[in-house]
Amino acid sequence: MNKSYLIHNNRLSLSSIQLKLYPTTMRATDFETMDLPEIGVDFLHAEFRVLQRLNSITQAPIRLLNAIESNLRPIKDQNISMIDFGAGIGDIPRAAIKEAKKRGWNLSVMASDNNPDVLKMCQESGPTVGMSFQQVDILNPPASITEKSFEVAHASLMLHHLSDAKVVDALRTMSFAASKLILWN
Repeated sequence: MNKSYLIHNNRLSLSSIQLKLYPTTMRATDFETMDLPEIGVDFLHAEFRVLQRLNSITQAPIRLLNAIESNLRPIKDQNISMIDFGAGIGDIPRAAIKEAKKRGWNLSVMASDNNPDVLKMCQESGPTVGMSFQQVDILNPPASITEKSFEVAHASLMLHHLSDAKVVDALRTMSFAASKLILWN
């Protein structure tokens, strides 16, 4: 039986970044309705409201910051840079930026998404302090995503759409972009 792997607790050896793999037996890689090109912006907004609620209930931004803190141990007023692949409407990075400030350090995030409509929604969905935006295909990143240009590379609720081989390619992109830590939620 083929096994796919999910990253958990940030441990898998990929370049100099350490993450640990946990095997799974099933993983959905089908397109979701929101991934279809003909879906309208109204439908996307509704889907992202559901995902925003899920992220809030599961405390995804807090868990993200806890993982950054436990691995990087930022000190007061330290700046940490992160690229968020598949940022959606940006609810996780916005909440993480706000919470990092409360904890005494600064998080700046490049919110990226392959879909230009989603990226526009991200830009218009809330405060943009500490954020930049760029259309990025994780499987074919632009030249502006340079080697180790961010301390942290993050992806949430998007890698499950990829085949096993493409997940490996996505992780290579994340490893290329991150100098210290890859987080896959």
